[in-house]
Parts: sequence; C-alpha cells; structure tokens
Amino acid sequence: MPDFWTRMQKADADITTRATGMRDHVFADGALTRRTKELIYLGMCCATRFPDGIRIHARRALEHGATRAEVHEAVALSVVAAGIPAYREAVKLLWEVLWPELPPPTGT
Repeated sequence: MPDFWTRMQKADADITTRATGMRDHVFADGALTRRTKELIYLGMCCATRFPDGIRIHARRALEHGATRAEVHEAVALSVVAAGIPAYREAVKLLWEVLWPELPPPTGT
C-alpha cells in the first residue's frame, strides 16, 4: 500500500504536517506507553472498521512489545463497541498475524 501521508504531503502539505504532528504527539510515551496506546488505538480502528488502521496499529503494537494474545484481546474489545461484524472483519485482516500456524478461515 502506498504511504498515504507521503502522497497527502504532495496534495496538502499544511494539513498533512499538522495531522502527522498531532499523531506523533499523542502516540509518544507519556502516562501510557506507546505499546499501550497502539493497543487502544487498534481497538478503536476495529470498532470504526478502518482496515488500514487495523493492519498498521496491530503491526506497531507488536513492534512496541505487545504479544499476539494482547493484540487479539484489543481486537476482541470491538465486539462490545461495534458488534460481531466489526470483530470478524478485524480478525480476517489479522489472521496471519495472530495465528500464522493455522490455515486461513473459509466462507463468510
């Protein structure tokens, strides 16, 4: 996937700079670690059904020390906030990340 923000920088440099600056600020370690923030945001991306965000923030949570089990629990929270369809979509996107040893699910 092409980097959205790199492309947007060419289209609208001012808003891109402000948006990525805000993102970098809120994701910096503070009272919560970056790992924790990535897990929280992953759950938010699942609830809002934001596929790119799900992939990106699951990967970043793992890069910042989260386990696959922790990533799955963050994804599972979407059942409460957004229902089973949101959870199913997120799990399908992350199947290879969460359970690489298992064959992918089939059917709908």
